[in-house]
Amino acid sequence: AYSVSATSQQFFSGAWSLSDNATTKPTKCALTLDFAPPTASSVTAYLQAKGLPITGLIVYNASTDPNHLLGRPTGYLSKDAWQDPRIDQSYQPSAPGGIQWGGGIEVFSTAQAVQERASYISGIDQASSLFGSEYDFLLGPILMRISGTFTPTTAQTYGTALTGSTLYVPQPP
Repeated sequence: AYSVSATSQQFFSGAWSLSDNATTKPTKCALTLDFAPPTASSVTAYLQAKGLPITGLIVYNASTDPNHLLGRPTGYLSKDAWQDPRIDQSYQPSAPGGIQWGGGIEVFSTAQAVQERASYISGIDQASSLFGSEYDFLLGPILMRISGTFTPTTAQTYGTALTGSTLYVPQPP
């Protein structure tokens, strides 16, 4: 008897099947995927299930997105932000969705669009400390932005939870 196993990322939803029609050692098999793309909410739920202390979740829509990129050309498909209780929230302004209070997820249609957004954010971070700093982790169409208030080790706990992704480091031109 021959067995085949497969795993999938928990923040992708949908059906999958793996099949073959051989009675002896399979030489090939068919893998059928019918996954819905991840959403910011599904990725955040995945991070919470991994034990990260995410509170105060804000799920944005096209009207509430402070960057006015949600659903627009070259923008993201979904976005959320959260607070992490390990960061002192006592100075938080009335708008609690800033990355400096915890983190957030932006999901794009392609990995290339994620790279472009991460490069843009990195350029802003390098040009001015006015907006603070952040850690960016990329995985396929997902950009996870984590507060620069964290130490690199603490920020990496988010990256590790996001299926072991590593910190985005922009390449020189």
